[in-house]
Formats: sequence, structure tokens, C-alpha cells
Amino acid sequence: MRKAGVIIGFLVGVASCFNNPVIPNQDVPDPGAILYEGLYYVATTGGDAEGNKFPIHRSSDLQTWEHVGFAFHSHNLPTWVGTPDSDFWAPELHIVNGKFMLYFTARDKPTNILCIGAAVGQSITGPYTDVGKPLIRQEHVGSIDCTILKDGGHLYLIWKDDGNGNRPQLPTWIWAAPLNTEGTQVIGDWKQLIKNDLPWENDLVEGPWIIQRSGWWYLFYSANGYCGPAYAVGVARSRTPLGPYEKHSQPILTSNSRFKGPGHCSVIATKENPNQYVMIYHAWLDGKVCNGNNRIMNVDYVQWGQDEWPTVNQSSAISTFLE
Repeated sequence: MRKAGVIIGFLVGVASCFNNPVIPNQDVPDPGAILYEGLYYVATTGGDAEGNKFPIHRSSDLQTWEHVGFAFHSHNLPTWVGTPDSDFWAPELHIVNGKFMLYFTARDKPTNILCIGAAVGQSITGPYTDVGKPLIRQEHVGSIDCTILKDGGHLYLIWKDDGNGNRPQLPTWIWAAPLNTEGTQVIGDWKQLIKNDLPWENDLVEGPWIIQRSGWWYLFYSANGYCGPAYAVGVARSRTPLGPYEKHSQPILTSNSRFKGPGHCSVIATKENPNQYVMIYHAWLDGKVCNGNNRIMNVDYVQWGQDEWPTVNQSSAISTFLE
């Protein structure tokens, strides 16, 4: 039975919202999304009992999703990774120079440091084969949560240094570095984009995702601790892809009565309208925050005001979740 909030929402003309969570009964953290040939795909943190890594789900409408495989098969994990349980995190699917690419985080065998890796796929759903070594290794700190920024013929790797656990008195940074045209090697100097400097962010910023729209570059990010209800999504913007970025003073997606700690988002255009964006993100269910509970996946529309700052049409009031 649908809850009354759903019925009321549709009666008042909010039928364009999604019934969240769109993936309700699985642990699907850190969704990295892409629209490819009229279908939506997400790769997420996780694996199965056989050792396969990074589940991939597919949808034609952003509402109904099916599991279609794993990015890494257990017999073909990256050789530089320490063990099958070496913190495989935050995968993203991208198309670079006509090739299917997977970018991800894993723990390096010789150093035990979290690093950024890349792999090439046979298709959008894989399987993917690692390029042989990490793209980024930051000594004593670690690197996580990578994404890709495309600016014409220029390609950049974007990621977050993982220093907040080792040096809580210092800021954490989201970085950018140029990549070769194949997307398989860092070829230039690194640049700092943003750090945690607003009160609501607490001791970290992470999970970057960058889009270009109407003369602005928007850097969406998450901040505060992922394992609590204060985790939220913020945004910064710049006229140029590598900044300087100006932050919105407050987060644009926060906990509500149903979903707690929303974050690690992807922002993509819909297939129906290249000017209409959706945010795909994970969250905890109310009363089931952290402690081994699932992070479910939600989808909501992104809207822009007259000031060109984005807001998220968070549809908790008409969302449906059947236990």
C-alpha cells in the first residue's frame, strides 16, 4: 500500500518526483552514474561472496534498476592491490577517448596506502582490466573518491586526500591533476580546488563531482562524517574548471525525516532533456544509520534558481519505501 504522502504528492502535481529509495534493499554506497546509449548505469562500492567487486546496476527510467554484473571479476583484480578485501571503494564509469573506463579506490600492496586506480572495460558493464599501477599515491595520507573532469580536449583526475583520519588538525583537500588523452596516466602538476573551511563540513570534504552548465563549473561534494546524520551534499562554483571555486554557504541536500546522511552523489543530465539534471546519491534509512546497515540509493531532480545556485528537489514527502 502506498503511503498517503505519495497520493497527496501526485494530486498536487509533483508527479515528476521519484519514489525513493530506487534501490531499497541492497547496500549500494557511493553511486558513480553515467548515461550511455539511452540507459543509466551506476557502479557502487561493494562486492559478493565470490570476490567480485563493484556491482553495476542499469535503468531505463532512473526509477527501476537491475543488477547487470560486476566491474571486476574475482580472478582479474588489480595486481597492485594488497588483498581481495583491500578497501575497494567509490567506483565511477566514464567514457574516455572512446574507451570504457573505471576509476576507483583500493589499498596499495607495498605501502598499504589508499590509492586511485583506473581500468579499461570491454563494454560499459565490464569486465574491466586494471592499467597495472595506481594513478595517484599520496604518501602518509592516502587518496580516495576520484572522478573525471572533461574540458574540451583536456582531461583531469579529481580526488580527495584521505588525511582527515591521520591529521585531524589539518584541512583535507579536493585535488585536480591533468591526465593523458587515454585517461591512464597523470601527466602534470596537481592543483588544490577546495578544502573543508565551513562550519557544517566539520573535518572533511569528499566525493567530488563536477559538471558544466550555463557558463559555470559546479563542484558537488559531501562533507562531515559519512556514518552519521550530519553528512550532507554541498556545492561550489567557478567560471573556470580548475577554480577558484566559491562555495555555497550551506549544504543543498541534508537529512530529513526519512533519509539520513545523504551524500557521495553523481549529477547527470536526463536522456529526455540535456538541461534537466538529476542527483543520484546514497543515504541511510531513519533509524538505521551506520552500524552495518545498508546505504540505499535515491534519485532527485536538481533545479537552479535565478542566482544560478542549484537546489535539490528532495522527494521524501512522496517517497515510497516498502519494508
